[in-house]
Amino acid sequence: MIIAVLVLAIYFSLKAKVINVLHRSKKGDEDTEEIPEPVHLPNNLLETDDTFLEEQFEQFYQSRAIILLAQAHRITPFIIGDIEQLLQERFGQENTYHLVPVAGNHVEPATYFSHLAQQNNLSEKVENSAQLESILDKKLKNGEHLCLLISRLEKGDGDRANELASSLRNLLEHHKLSLYLLFCGGQKLAELRFANGELSLLNCAAVGYWRELTTPDVQQLYRQAFFDQPPLTDEQAKALLEVSGGHPNLLAHCFDYWVKNEKPIEAYSQQLQQEDVLVAAFTPFLSKPDFSRKILDRLASLDICPATTYIFDDLLRQLYWANLLVKRLVKGEMRLVWRCEAIRQAGISILRQGVEQDYKDEQD
Repeated sequence: MIIAVLVLAIYFSLKAKVINVLHRSKKGDEDTEEIPEPVHLPNNLLETDDTFLEEQFEQFYQSRAIILLAQAHRITPFIIGDIEQLLQERFGQENTYHLVPVAGNHVEPATYFSHLAQQNNLSEKVENSAQLESILDKKLKNGEHLCLLISRLEKGDGDRANELASSLRNLLEHHKLSLYLLFCGGQKLAELRFANGELSLLNCAAVGYWRELTTPDVQQLYRQAFFDQPPLTDEQAKALLEVSGGHPNLLAHCFDYWVKNEKPIEAYSQQLQQEDVLVAAFTPFLSKPDFSRKILDRLASLDICPATTYIFDDLLRQLYWANLLVKRLVKGEMRLVWRCEAIRQAGISILRQGVEQDYKDEQD
């Protein structure tokens, strides 16, 4: 009982916070500390993202459906907007539709599919997936070439997402030369593509993975966020990328530490362990003692296990799509590893306390 109350208290206190990177103002008297202003990593596409997306779009020549998978915090709504614009330039604005399901679980079919139709001016009222499919089918039969961008499936009802995927697959099978589909998302999309093998609803789609940040990316992000500061050298950017593990939110905190110039980069890992983004990532597992113990076993080392295309272990799959794990080449083999030491140590600290408290409660 005690641990449950503790978990709820931590959880709701974390929800009340906005996880931002803060930096001090460089103006004013040195003895007076200004109210810090929130700083985010730029939300737009990076220079190297344009080339990456063009390479992904090339897959349209072999497969008319592409799934672009990304871990948490990687593809923001602003980036989705940029992707939509690129598709409009490629296929025409009048031929490009963006399907964004209504958020929430247990959504009625009429609400879910009417929302999709209305946001693209296709119809005012749609009762189910079959009616939406019929509207699009009619357009394709009339000779139109359509490109559909589908995003944020994870935020919507799971059953409705399956129905939408089934309808889009039907359309693709009947209009292979005039319909193009681009799905952007994470865990839910991966399940639709891989979980049931040949029976998976989206097994016909080509798969791409959103790329990892590079040293030049770190330099560009820092330059955009702190344009009044000296640029990062290759060595500095590489060090910040390594200590953050390439996690966008942790990298933003590293930028904050760097601007404040209080400690060397080697000390950043310990500071990152205390940041809200990691506390929020591990705290929900405190309500699941069995999961907590399993995660603690996995936290014993940075390297966890061989990496596979689809992660069948439910726990590791959750940790991966939460962007706590990453697939990396280690001694010539693709391995599933913790993104950085800060993440690993934060998990040990948070979950060990929870498991110990749970044990004490059992003894009482």
